[in-house]
Amino acid sequence: MKKNLLKSLLVVVALTMGMNAWADEVEATLTHTASSYCGSDANVYTSDIDGQKEHVNNAAFNATWQGAAYADFSFTLPEGSSISKALLTFRVVGESRRERPCDLQYANAGEQLDYDSLGTGTAKYNLPATTIKSITFPKGSEETMTVDVTTAVSTIAEAGQSNIIFKWTGNPGGGDVYGKNSTYAPTLVITAMNASSMTSYTVKFTDGTNELKDAKVYSNVVIGETAQAKEEDLADFTVEDNKYIYVSGNDPITLVADAAQNVITLKFRKAENWSYTITTSGNGDPLGYKKTGSVFENSKVWVDFPRYQGDEFGQYVFEKKPANNDMGQEFTINQNNFTADVAYTLVEGVEHVFWGEGEILFEKVADSPYCSNRMSGGSAGYVTDDNGWFTSLEPGTYQIRAGVTGEVSFTFSAGAQTILTASSSGNFVTETTNEFTLEEEEDIIVEAGGDAGSSTKIPKAIDYILITKAADITNGIQTVATQQQPAAMFNLAGQRVQQAQKGLYIQGGKKFVVK
Repeated sequence: MKKNLLKSLLVVVALTMGMNAWADEVEATLTHTASSYCGSDANVYTSDIDGQKEHVNNAAFNATWQGAAYADFSFTLPEGSSISKALLTFRVVGESRRERPCDLQYANAGEQLDYDSLGTGTAKYNLPATTIKSITFPKGSEETMTVDVTTAVSTIAEAGQSNIIFKWTGNPGGGDVYGKNSTYAPTLVITAMNASSMTSYTVKFTDGTNELKDAKVYSNVVIGETAQAKEEDLADFTVEDNKYIYVSGNDPITLVADAAQNVITLKFRKAENWSYTITTSGNGDPLGYKKTGSVFENSKVWVDFPRYQGDEFGQYVFEKKPANNDMGQEFTINQNNFTADVAYTLVEGVEHVFWGEGEILFEKVADSPYCSNRMSGGSAGYVTDDNGWFTSLEPGTYQIRAGVTGEVSFTFSAGAQTILTASSSGNFVTETTNEFTLEEEEDIIVEAGGDAGSSTKIPKAIDYILITKAADITNGIQTVATQQQPAAMFNLAGQRVQQAQKGLYIQGGKKFVVK
């Protein structure tokens, strides 16, 4: 509802409209705030109405850790007016690990919340909505934000609707928006003006000669004010596999009544393709990992790294610990022939025996699985009935480490001996370690289990396996206690062979082909 209309400010516009121009400031009424979200169980939702805080999480609503917060405003505009400005103010609470992106949206015309259902405390609600802009929740703190929502409110008003529902979602780490029952409840202030004082302007996107994409029209702007292209108009965009970068043209114009004269012509240029090479090293020596490619200039590239790597002699073990649970890392390619090296840390006091990625040893999970950024190498593998064997070991004392992801448990055995039970209980990779001794050569096998997951469901899978052997440490330099012997060689049937013929073999945990 309209608030304080009797106290509305009449604004004299000293323009061609003279004393006929007026403005009315309307403070919309916050009728409700709400939220609907799930945690580690994708089938169990929590809902809330008019809370002190409303929870936000991921946007898919078909997996775990999804959720959205809502704020519903009603408003009444003066007769014969158009919206010249609408500002939404709200306060957010960020989670402790890092800054998180979040989409601020508005529910499409005709979409409404069922507050009786939300009041049950278990309702799943994901209203179809249009994104206004991406915002950033701060790391471990709170922030009050004010966002221009003029286009959103105008769109809803032109559809004949007298309420607008704002929606926050797409925050992968979770966060909160202060709700109706708090001192930081959201507010929406609308400035309405008589329609005769309004005009429109057009922003064109060109390469200096030709238009590159459809122009954008901004309506309900005030005659006599200055206007420029908005920040999102200057953003890079892609057309027919070409990326374009803003160059010039965003000069302010003074708006006139004839909208055809209100034109801003922006100039963009084609982006260059820049190459990159990402490598890894341990103690300053290369570890053999290399990722190469090319992208448009100043693009971001995500690179998946393995959790452990051996040196070129297969003796030492190096590790890269997850950062904020991510095994991968993002790079901004800020120059052509970009290079970067990621340093791994030596795992002291062990001798490398076996290393394998789950997606190579076993059945690879779905492409781009949910939470793949947390997995060694960006993927994992589940175990079928016929692929549980992955290596054989000589007599000795060993340590096995296995990373597992999803709600699952895997049992590893050597003959009749259980050498490791590795479990995980959520969306993070859990590493389990155990020491064991073999009196004779044994096949190392893991029982069948797990599943492929999907892009919206985390797989139940083995991420990686590392087996090491104790080694002597003398003066900080690692030396193997016994003479290094060539690793046993096996065919794909698990049979040990003395000499490789033509075919595919496994030795030292690595596959190779003899042609």
